[in-house]
Amino acid sequence: FGLSGKADVVVPIAFGDWGGYFNGTDTTRAANGMGDLRFRLSVNFLGAPALEKADFPGYTPTKISGISLQVITPTGKYDPDRLINLGSNLWVFRIQW
Repeated sequence: FGLSGKADVVVPIAFGDWGGYFNGTDTTRAANGMGDLRFRLSVNFLGAPALEKADFPGYTPTKISGISLQVITPTGKYDPDRLINLGSNLWVFRIQW
């Protein structure tokens, strides 16, 4: 359609030891593994047209507007009995413009 855009996939991996106190309770935790997978599709609908490689040197940017949809999946390591988790255990649908 002559519009520029991109698709992203983010696979967060975490290794570490976390600790702290919450309401007098020790929340220390060692957690290793995967966080929640994220998928995002972004499209610019004003300005920033799709260009061929040869057109980039002569292109002058103008105002750009776009929209993106991000989906965060509950695939990360999650333990409901712990305060510190690598995953959130919920689906998130985020639209940004």
